[in-house]
Amino acid sequence: MEKDKENSEHYYWGENCQSWRLIDVNDFTVIEEEMPPHTSEKLHFHKNAKQLFYVIAGLAEFEVANKKYKVLTNQSLYIKPNLKHRIFNNTNEPLKFIVISHPTTKNDRFE
Repeated sequence: MEKDKENSEHYYWGENCQSWRLIDVNDFTVIEEEMPPHTSEKLHFHKNAKQLFYVIAGLAEFEVANKKYKVLTNQSLYIKPNLKHRIFNNTNEPLKFIVISHPTTKNDRFE
């Protein structure tokens, strides 16, 4: 089955950020996300999920285990379980990215 923003579950989070669940099964999740300019996510971690963030458009800034990272368009960042992390869009442009999680992050997010 083909999946895109038009036929996927949509939801808002944070400061008017948006997500589309392209795939969400017990052991695998793929979500497309958009963050407006000057927004951020709350610091959190996952006990089980490993995550890959792949930037489609914009510049993502991450805090992972008290270290800062900048991830450009067509670059990615891998985050292991139990590492506190969050993403920022500190630019004047929208940030678009894909998050791939294994296993799913449902019931596996802790602040």
